[in-house]
Amino acid sequence: MKPIHIFFVLVSIFVLIMFSGCKKNKQEKTDAIIEKLNLIQEYKMKYAYTLDLVTDETVDRSSVSEIEKKITETEISHRISSAFIDVFSDAEIQQIYRFTQTSAFDKFFNPDFLHYAISSYFSDIEQDISRLRESAEYTHEHNSGYVVQRENGFYEIEYSAHTNFDNEIVLQDLPSLPIQDISQAAKIFCDYNNRFEISIQFTKEGTEKLHTLTKRNVGKPIVLVLANIIVFQPIVSSPISSGLLRVGGDFSETEINTMLQLLLEKNH
Repeated sequence: MKPIHIFFVLVSIFVLIMFSGCKKNKQEKTDAIIEKLNLIQEYKMKYAYTLDLVTDETVDRSSVSEIEKKITETEISHRISSAFIDVFSDAEIQQIYRFTQTSAFDKFFNPDFLHYAISSYFSDIEQDISRLRESAEYTHEHNSGYVVQRENGFYEIEYSAHTNFDNEIVLQDLPSLPIQDISQAAKIFCDYNNRFEISIQFTKEGTEKLHTLTKRNVGKPIVLVLANIIVFQPIVSSPISSGLLRVGGDFSETEINTMLQLLLEKNH
């Protein structure tokens, strides 16, 4: 094939690609935006976790099944899409869609990429705070707030005849559930207490570890350690088999954002 012919073929392919993108209708663009924002998984995690909390042996299984039908990915996508179409005009959907196709969008909504870039400009503050933590006995008001030299993750408490929760908490050396077993984590708003929480979805392996950890500690606390501080110490009410867990309490939105960043730092 002659070079001139190759040139025209390439131009034709480029034009076809450009026009195929322009021919997307409002619904298709809305679906693309929702997928880019990962909204389907966020709402699926939210309601699956809430449903898991209220489901036990006494709950009518048929009612649970009816709710489960309403939180499939297809159903959630349809509901979110309807909300978008109600709120945004055709021109606004087009503007949002164009933004989602840019590299700026990918950078802005990539928590790891943006967080690491910003963090590099705060390294001196991190070092100052780290020195304060090393010299302090307690640095956090929520839950126990103990300073511990442990990697990020969920831990079991070591019990003995001398365990005194008013004075000390002794953790195992390694987390029973490290943050590397987290598949997804997102900030959500809890209507129940009007506060932000973190919804966590674990990997398949992490789900098994969570079930083992909670089954072994029913009626006992487990702890979440982040940045060498015990930030969360819930009492396990029953084994969790869904692989979903929420971190919440009397935390400000800023504190939730900080904890979420630490949970997403898989190599921290």
